[in-house]
Amino acid sequence: MGKTYVGDIGTKIETTLNTSLVGISTAKYYIKKHDGSLATWTCIVDSTTTGIVSYNAVNGDFDVAGKYYIQTQLVFADGSTYWSETESFRVYSRYF
Repeated sequence: MGKTYVGDIGTKIETTLNTSLVGISTAKYYIKKHDGSLATWTCIVDSTTTGIVSYNAVNGDFDVAGKYYIQTQLVFADGSTYWSETESFRVYSRYF
C-alpha cells in the first residue's frame, strides 16, 4: 500500500497472517482512526493457505487525516477466534 489520502476510494489494504484460514467464517478489520472514531471493515479472504485477507476502501473510510490502527479478527466455523497484532498506517491530508 502506497500513501493513502483523505477521500481515497479503492485503496487495497492487505494483511498476511501466515496461518491457515481453512474453515474461516468471517474476517474483519477493526479500525481506530486518528480522531478516536472506530470502524469495522469486512475482509475478503484472498488465500486460505497463507492467510491473506484484504479490504478495498469505499467512500468515507478515509475521512480523517492521521494515524490509523488496524487489528484483524478471524472467526472460524468451530467458534474459535484469532486476533492479529495491532498495526498502524497513516492517512495524509490532501494538498487542495
